[in-house]
Formats: sequence, C-alpha cells, structure tokens
Amino acid sequence: MLPDIQRPLGGTVRKRGLVCLERRNAIRDKIRDVFAWQQMESGFRLFNDIGCREDLPRPALRGDQRIDQRLPVDECGQPAACRLQAFIQVRKPQVEDIVAGLEALPASTKDQETLSRIDGLRHLLAKPPGTPFEGEKCYHCGDALICLEAPLGYTVATKNRRHFEPLALILGKRLSVAETARTAT
Repeated sequence: MLPDIQRPLGGTVRKRGLVCLERRNAIRDKIRDVFAWQQMESGFRLFNDIGCREDLPRPALRGDQRIDQRLPVDECGQPAACRLQAFIQVRKPQVEDIVAGLEALPASTKDQETLSRIDGLRHLLAKPPGTPFEGEKCYHCGDALICLEAPLGYTVATKNRRHFEPLALILGKRLSVAETARTAT
C-alpha cells in the first residue's frame, strides 16, 4: 500500500522531512516491486551490464535537513567487485570511437565534463583487464556508459542534450531529449 501523499505534513521541518523521506522510500519500494513484476510478466530486461549501483542504500535525512543518498564507492575500481573493465574490453572499439569522436569536437563545445569524460575513458582503456583503476574515473564516464549499454534500436532518453547528443551520434543511437526549463542545450 502506498503512503497517503494527500495528507498534510504538519509538524516541524525535521518531522516533515522525515515524513517526506518515508513516503519517498515507500513509493520507491513499490515502483521497484511493480517493475520487477512487469519484468517477469513481459520478459523486459533492465540493462545493467556493468553491475554498478545494484544495491543502493535508502536515502536518509541529514542533520541540515537535506536528503542524502550515499553511493557505495569503496569497491569502485577493484576488479573483483567491479565489472566495468570487462564491459569496456567487450566494447573496446566503440569506446575508442567515443574518445576519438569527443576529441574531434570543436574546442568551443568541449566543457570540463566532456574533457573529464575523455580522460576517464582513456584511463579505462589503458588499464589491463584485472588491474585496479582509479574508481572515480568511471564517474566522469557515466553518460558514455549509458549510451554504450543501450542496445541498437533502443532510444536513449535524457534531459542532457549537450552531453548525450554527440555520444548518440558517435554510436549511432537514437536519442530522445525531454525539453524542460533546465534542459542542457
């Protein structure tokens, strides 16, 4: 059963934050349950070949009243815990194409995030399989990894046109950009 989201929150800021967090967690759990059931019924497969972030902890309310969700990064870059190197090796030609394609972009379109992505992908390509790598390097590669994971024929959906459009073009993937007031252009 879903929490009553119509009920007024009331109480202190902290209590309202805890109630919102409780409702968010309950809704998230329901969405996961329904999604898992639909996967079984329809045969749909969630794409997570890298295996990253499979068991995220629940969000929690911090002392400053902000909601925080810690990302488990202790094992990032450790070959025994991370399947990223295997993923990169299987798709090495595509990853090399991404690096070359991003490097070929006009200098005016290469923001710090794009430059960090190029550096991160180069770092991952240079590491021999089975050797530890700088775990935070993969963080800068997220958009590229999402595009790589999406099978041909599927559409990559995003609000981030600036970073996904060149990746989709390089990889020959379809892209759908949700236009919002904050859509990156």
